[in-house]
Amino acid sequence: MARRYRDPASEFEKYKNWLKNLKRASQTRIVLCQKKPDADLLKSLGISNTAWLQLPQYKTVEALSESGRECILLFNVNKRSNELCERTRALLEEHGVKVSTRFRKLLLSTELAEVSNLKKYIAAHLVETKREI
Repeated sequence: MARRYRDPASEFEKYKNWLKNLKRASQTRIVLCQKKPDADLLKSLGISNTAWLQLPQYKTVEALSESGRECILLFNVNKRSNELCERTRALLEEHGVKVSTRFRKLLLSTELAEVSNLKKYIAAHLVETKREI
């Protein structure tokens, strides 16, 4: 089977569109990350309304349910994180919060796997393709 060529410019456009859509969605929804550094990274990329999962988990779930806003889950991609994401999603839905994990699909389908790798990837492609975000 032949190798598929990946054009760095088109890969970068995919991430750029993803980030633009996440920025737009974060204006009306809360973006919940797994760790505080991930939330800080997203905030530095222009994503508003970021939060991170604090322990015990029920405190975060109660705070989000009281806000009355929809929630976007953006957790890392590994076995532990996937289980945590599913538990968090179930708890939020039990409390009546509408939950979306569609932005996680990019992390699942690429080599990124972690939110913290996003900035490194973007920086590398900005230099490589000499573009602006």
